Amino acid sequence: MLSFKQEFQLKNFKFNYRPVKDFVTSPWFPTPVLIIYRCVFAIYSTTWITYRLFAHDRFRKVVTMFYMTNWSYFTLINYFSISAGITIIHYIKKRQGKEHVIVDDVEKGQPRDDETRWYHKMQWFFYSVASTQAIGVTLFFWLFDYDGMGITLSDVNVHVLNSVFMLIDHSLSSMPVRVLHVVYPMAFILLYMIATVLYWALISKEYIYKKMDYSTNPGLAVGLLLAAMFIIAPVVHSFYYATYRLRAYLAAKLTKDDSEELGEEMQGK
Repeated sequence: MLSFKQEFQLKNFKFNYRPVKDFVTSPWFPTPVLIIYRCVFAIYSTTWITYRLFAHDRFRKVVTMFYMTNWSYFTLINYFSISAGITIIHYIKKRQGKEHVIVDDVEKGQPRDDETRWYHKMQWFFYSVASTQAIGVTLFFWLFDYDGMGITLSDVNVHVLNSVFMLIDHSLSSMPVRVLHVVYPMAFILLYMIATVLYWALISKEYIYKKMDYSTNPGLAVGLLLAAMFIIAPVVHSFYYATYRLRAYLAAKLTKDDSEELGEEMQGK
């Protein structure tokens, strides 16, 4: 694991990491556990958003394409779908004894098995964005957008379970977190801000969210988005980084204790 000082090296903006098994394993459970819950989360999220779009007319309007909730939820779906697929393929290859790359492939410039490939990088990118955005969207909804008129199943699914799913994966998997990867959820918010301004300027003057009305209070709308970008995203990402280091510490301690216990048993024999 990198030291805190090493985290700020420019190369850590990239998605290079070893060992890549951390993308598809858990420090606590065997790989099939990851496969099960990642598949369940991917299928559940995809099924729910599909139902939401087809069962309710208001979710088929153009404005729904500009809900941060939907942007965030689609990154979550992409993350769990990609993660589930990669984890399944890794597990099958490992069971078949094909986890080692052929020497000829290495000589031809192909990455080794302990180097991140394009699909690991894609998985990590969506993880960095989806994890931070999930909590950010949950906080925004319950603090600023919830009208107190009861809680619907839709509210629970896209404003509670989104964070629960990401926190479960963060806690149970070995997914790494880089400090400098905070730029990706920040860039995501910037892109969303640009999209909302274009929607207001070119499509409709109606607000997307009550607190983000560019027509009546543009200062508040821009202020909230800037706060999300420069305060909420870094704070949430820092939380993930801190708990990632705690998880790695506990996992290393557990492995050390198991090794010492095994050594004592061997000596006893």
